[in-house]
Amino acid sequence: MGFLSPLFLGGLLAAALPIYIHLLKQHRSEPQKFSSLMFLERRTQSSVKHRRLKYLTLFALRLAMILLLALMFANPFIRRSVAASGGRKFVAVAVDNSFSMRTGDRLLRAKQAALDAIDTMGAGDRGQVMTFASTVQMLSQATSDKAELQRAVQGIQHGDGKSAYGEISRTLRSMARPDGLSVEA
Repeated sequence: MGFLSPLFLGGLLAAALPIYIHLLKQHRSEPQKFSSLMFLERRTQSSVKHRRLKYLTLFALRLAMILLLALMFANPFIRRSVAASGGRKFVAVAVDNSFSMRTGDRLLRAKQAALDAIDTMGAGDRGQVMTFASTVQMLSQATSDKAELQRAVQGIQHGDGKSAYGEISRTLRSMARPDGLSVEA
């Protein structure tokens, strides 16, 4: 298990506040002498045990709420190991060609990373090249020909759209392979 924002775990120290308040309320008050009780309204006394149980329940709820808030803000996640496919895989190469990629050599670096991913493909692996800006465009069919995939990457040009990460993630999720190959993006 890990945390995306581990600094928020410092919020667990806030759990000391209800503990401190609980310890402050521990003092016993001494009965005060009062001259006459005839002007005071009669009421039923709740038992000390009942009040103490109610107070401890409230204390536990306050403490749990603070701990859960601190853990929630720390964004916990569970590390899961991905089972090795033991062989062939499908490599989905997605290159961002949005307007923001015009800055400096971003597109060149992205294309080089895509070419490196294609170079890691094994003999039985298949791949497909796509670009995404406002929409996702498939630049090649699913193939095991590395040269065709590399040509598709080399042909990528800057676009004028904005990055649509939602579109590319939907496309990648829908790429379940009927041939049993594991998908790597």
